[in-house]
Amino acid sequence: MLTYVVRRMLWIIPVLFFVSVITFSLMHTVPGGPWSREKKLPEATVRLLNDKYGLDEPIVAQYLNWVGPLHIEDGSVACCGGILAGDLGPSYKYIDRSVNQIIGDGILTTMQLGLMAFLLSVAIGLPLGIIAALGHNRLPDYAATFISVLGISTPTFVSSMLLIVVFGVVLGWLPVNALKWDTDPTAWILPIIALSLFPIAQVARYTRASMLEVTRRDYVRTAHSKGIGQRTIVIVHMVRNALIPVVTILGPVLAFLVTGSFIIEYIFSVPGIGREYVSSITQRDYGLIMALSMFYAVTIAVLNLVVDVLYAYIDPRIRYS
Repeated sequence: MLTYVVRRMLWIIPVLFFVSVITFSLMHTVPGGPWSREKKLPEATVRLLNDKYGLDEPIVAQYLNWVGPLHIEDGSVACCGGILAGDLGPSYKYIDRSVNQIIGDGILTTMQLGLMAFLLSVAIGLPLGIIAALGHNRLPDYAATFISVLGISTPTFVSSMLLIVVFGVVLGWLPVNALKWDTDPTAWILPIIALSLFPIAQVARYTRASMLEVTRRDYVRTAHSKGIGQRTIVIVHMVRNALIPVVTILGPVLAFLVTGSFIIEYIFSVPGIGREYVSSITQRDYGLIMALSMFYAVTIAVLNLVVDVLYAYIDPRIRYS
């Protein structure tokens, strides 16, 4: 198992390299730049800014400067920072804040939002799928299926707006702005619910399908013939085996919740890095775009590895070498 984990960790390195190259190339291919404004800046000012941040150098030199720890300037190579040295570079949007500071200020908020939405998704999705499978072709199944289809087919921004209108505007029960989440815990409720609706439906559908498959297995029929109680059969024999394929999607679901909260953070003004990511794209903040893209790539790769490891612990038949 250790050998497999080490090998997978080493494979992450070339993956991150290709992600960084593709992102960096596409970022500079898109028309416009960090200094593009509705009211154009003077050409002299643009030249000075490009010279200050090294944006007038060839794209290969810019990429090498971003990677570090060697810095290329005027044809000479000098020891400097870079992402390999932990320096994510300056932000072109904030004068008084570096990319490290921006991510440091918002990363815990984004992770907290994603983890709470993940726990809610599992806490509701799993029981919903189990109830639907146990009540196959009956009212519980129809109700759970309807909820799942509704959650999957409704876009996140639509469900967010509906939650804001119903619970924030019409009923006035919950705040719709999460900027004061540290002093008002209720400000978390709507963003968490809006972010978890799709994963709840996804987990419920996978759980239902997996449970229906398990109910037809021979060991379940054998347990019934031995007179074992229904509750014991469901918990011990059915749920554990049904969780094997469900766990496969939990890693991508968690990655989606941690990395896919851009729209939710933007709509509810959550002070996380997802909202900063959206604004960095619209304002061509190259340093922030690259740093957050790499952060999300690392998150997805590591969580997929964690899922594979958990998969082996749940199913003893699986062995990695």
